[in-house]
Amino acid sequence: KNYIQQPLDHFGNSNHNNHHNHHHPTTFLQRYFWNDTYFTPNGPILYYTGNEADVTLYVNATGLMWENAQELGALLVFGEHRYYGETQPFPNAHPLTPSQLQYLTVEQSLADHVALVNHIKATVPGASRSKVVAIGGSYGGMQSSWIRMRYPRDIDGAIAGSAPILAFDGVSKASAKKAGPLSYWKIVTDDATPAFGSSAPCASNIQRAWGIIDDLFATGVPGQQQLGRLLSMCSAPSTATELNALKTFLQMAFDTMAMGNFPFPSSYLASGVATLPAYPFRKACLHLNTTNDDDATLLKNLGKAASIYNNATQNLQCYELPTDPDYDGIWDYMWCTDTLCQETYFGRNGVDDMFWPFEYNEKRIDQHCHSKYNVTPSYNNIARQFGGMAGVRNASNIVFSNGRFDPWRSGGVTSVNDTSRSLWSIVIPNGAHHVDLMFSTKEDPVDVTAARTFELNRIKEWVGWKERQETIPSVPTPPTPPTP
Repeated sequence: KNYIQQPLDHFGNSNHNNHHNHHHPTTFLQRYFWNDTYFTPNGPILYYTGNEADVTLYVNATGLMWENAQELGALLVFGEHRYYGETQPFPNAHPLTPSQLQYLTVEQSLADHVALVNHIKATVPGASRSKVVAIGGSYGGMQSSWIRMRYPRDIDGAIAGSAPILAFDGVSKASAKKAGPLSYWKIVTDDATPAFGSSAPCASNIQRAWGIIDDLFATGVPGQQQLGRLLSMCSAPSTATELNALKTFLQMAFDTMAMGNFPFPSSYLASGVATLPAYPFRKACLHLNTTNDDDATLLKNLGKAASIYNNATQNLQCYELPTDPDYDGIWDYMWCTDTLCQETYFGRNGVDDMFWPFEYNEKRIDQHCHSKYNVTPSYNNIARQFGGMAGVRNASNIVFSNGRFDPWRSGGVTSVNDTSRSLWSIVIPNGAHHVDLMFSTKEDPVDVTAARTFELNRIKEWVGWKERQETIPSVPTPPTPPTP
């Protein structure tokens, strides 16, 4: 573990610079982890572009880096994202003010990562000529692809796992009129179908449940009490806001199980505090595999299905509604500035998906962001900066991988294969959220293993691994000193 001093503002053009300098430190400490056990001089640097959580989560989950370090002779580095984990520019401020949050941007984060890479190259013996491959999953994958596009001289290639970098136009705006075949909630629904390994009645049972919940709530206190009991809530919902929070609480369990529909047990999406079973979505659907249940039984079974995630610790007697209604913490600020994707805002029509209809509404988003942070979302900033699909086609040395079970595939790059640019997209048929970056297990389906092998071969190509193998043995043996 180590720290590097980073400038709060890499670009010196923040809108508050002149007024607030006396309040704001000009630098902060970015935490990073590194391992040089297998590093050989001029070997590659595998750099994890940390995302919206404590970086130790990625240190402990990114098997693709650990398992290949020895063969590659690689130096492993995991950089923590500003404002997450222990990398806090304003460690004593709770909550952070909009003026303090203004430095939480994609551009500043990418600049942190590049500065850290260059610091490592300058200070670690044998690393000055090392090639660098950025690796990341989800928002970390978005950053690893963007850092390669933005800083191609510093970053030689990128493995971007489940990186929804195209989610800035189509996905969030998939409203009732425009719910395309790849909208986010449609893929969550696909996870509840036999094509994705779940029991046949599952999706239609989930779809039917929302109306029953609404009707029961509408009957007043006795219905609300019954609703609380059937769904094992610690207290019954009594207001429209609580009703919506309850439905969202259930919906987000299915959302997380779709992302975490891994072929092996995993604690990754349960914040490391509990372990989800292998294929959790299929396990959940086993509770919803009968047709024509009466209303009360259906709701009870819906609660049991959601409990595969909601009670992953298996020690809860009842459920409290989450205190963060948007499920996004400080990420909400990043949605409010650059619309960095947040599924609780995405549209649904209730026909192509198994949820209740929800209209994507920019006016409502603008109001929320203005009242909470005094900012207005810049809906086109990311698309303008990185060029969407056109930006991808102009890039090189990137593998975009997406799992078929993962709803974030809706915003992913899935149709690029350009040998001359070494630009690739792979869809893993039995994969969920960046499963290819995780440690290998004996339960891995063939396609997951194949994806990892493909990625390793691309890394070897970008860092000139073959050429290095040929030069390493040819170091001349020092002459034996003459015997006296």
